[in-house]
Amino acid sequence: MKSRNERFAAWTAIVMLVSPILYVLSSGPMAALAWRVHTTLTPDPTLGPSAVLATSARDTGEWWPRVYAPLVWASER
Repeated sequence: MKSRNERFAAWTAIVMLVSPILYVLSSGPMAALAWRVHTTLTPDPTLGPSAVLATSARDTGEWWPRVYAPLVWASER
């Protein structure tokens, strides 16, 4: 039978090993990797001779919304 200190040490080791993996799979870092922002620059003569109008669109890809759908659902509640 393991002592209380040995069990505590085992659980502490598990938590310390699993926490970085869960962080990497969390929505923040994965969103930075998965989302692509496309920026288009077009000349806008109405604002001046060297004015440029910038528009951007975010592309989340196909897999991100599927994988993180439960997390998105929970955050909207």
